[in-house]
Amino acid sequence: ASRRSIQNDNPNLFVRSDLHARHPVPIVILKDSSQKIPGNSRIFKSPHPPGELWVSGSSAPAITDMVNLDDILELTATERKNIERWKVYSYQSVRDIYDSLAQRKFRKILLEGGPTLNGFFLKEDLIDEIFFTLEPYVWAGSTQDRIISTPEPISLKKFRLIRVERRSDEVFFRYKKIPANGN
Repeated sequence: ASRRSIQNDNPNLFVRSDLHARHPVPIVILKDSSQKIPGNSRIFKSPHPPGELWVSGSSAPAITDMVNLDDILELTATERKNIERWKVYSYQSVRDIYDSLAQRKFRKILLEGGPTLNGFFLKEDLIDEIFFTLEPYVWAGSTQDRIISTPEPISLKKFRLIRVERRSDEVFFRYKKIPANGN
């Protein structure tokens, strides 16, 4: 997840594809270390295990420099300790993050970010499936909203629809990347 996704959506990153699988490790990726993550975010609450914070740059700051703990008086000492147990790493490219996770035998990675973070991963060809949610919100005006945004054009990536699911008024689409050779 990105800082903006955590701040705007406050996601529950404790989702498992298999009930008996290990607990997922929340990983937050920041391209800008100047804005802190709210300390009362769900990612810091139980049942989330301590996670990883990846910060763009050559060196990793302390977790307490990246999380806003000042305005959260209701945090217990245990909750503060849990936040301090998070590991902080630096990265130059999202490929560094992916390679680190692969070396540590992570099998599934769910990227829950905004258009810029999605663009970083797509540019490095690190996305093999995309999930879209269609919600019944309509607004007028001009917009440049995208699910993927990159500063420069990237090569065409094709995806094949593999699943559609309706829940109430929302529709969920799942697409799988078609390899460049088309198979």
